[in-house]
Amino acid sequence: MMPAEMMPFARNLAAAAAMSLVAPNAWASGTAATDAGPLPRSTGHRDDLRSIATRLIVARVARRAALLACALSLAACSTLGGKQTPFAVHAPAVPAFAAPSAPPVDWQLQVVLPQSSSALDSARIAVMPSPGVLEVYPAVRWRDPAPRLLRSLVVQAFDASGRITGVSGANAGLSADYALAIELHDFQAEVGADGTRAAIRLQAKLFDLRANRIVATRAFEATSPAAGNDAASAVTAFDAALAQLLPALVDWTIEAGNKAHTARSP
Repeated sequence: MMPAEMMPFARNLAAAAAMSLVAPNAWASGTAATDAGPLPRSTGHRDDLRSIATRLIVARVARRAALLACALSLAACSTLGGKQTPFAVHAPAVPAFAAPSAPPVDWQLQVVLPQSSSALDSARIAVMPSPGVLEVYPAVRWRDPAPRLLRSLVVQAFDASGRITGVSGANAGLSADYALAIELHDFQAEVGADGTRAAIRLQAKLFDLRANRIVATRAFEATSPAAGNDAASAVTAFDAALAQLLPALVDWTIEAGNKAHTARSP
């Protein structure tokens, strides 16, 4: 929108821009309308040159006026837009792992970007106030959309465990033996009769990349109660849920990978 005091100036600029839309044939035939009536037909070579020069000047001025009007309109809209509401960014931490009791495995792993619904593929922190209804907390964000955030945390968890050295995201170019694919079903706070809780539910599948087949699959669920209904309490509950989920996912993947790798070895 444009301020009211700028409207007359914008109308004048628009009128000047409209002058450039008069058909060239109308100028040449002397039929273009003006406040004083039709333009007179050129009567000689000198008049024709003067008429052409005038048309070029009018068209140039009209184009500049139109560009200026657009610039002023955009500037006015930008000014009226006001400041954006600030928001806090939350970055969940990976839990601590105990020192491994065995040397790292000798196979390598890719962690594929988790699949999720479009509602969860967002940096907004989702909350389910009633079953089947998803909303978001205002003025807070995850540091990444939920699938990217979860993959980053899973890779960090494998690194922190010390149980595998060859692990990375699937787009890192690692020549891996296995791939961990995740279908993310839930990553939200849920409000129930007993209060609010963080809930993470997913299906994990381990692929043998050489044999091109699934060697293991398992469903995971982690929930943790929140101290309150606010976003800060929900984020703390997510940290606790991730502290349950990530070690369990690491343990299962290592065990399933070792079993498949042993069976594959000659």
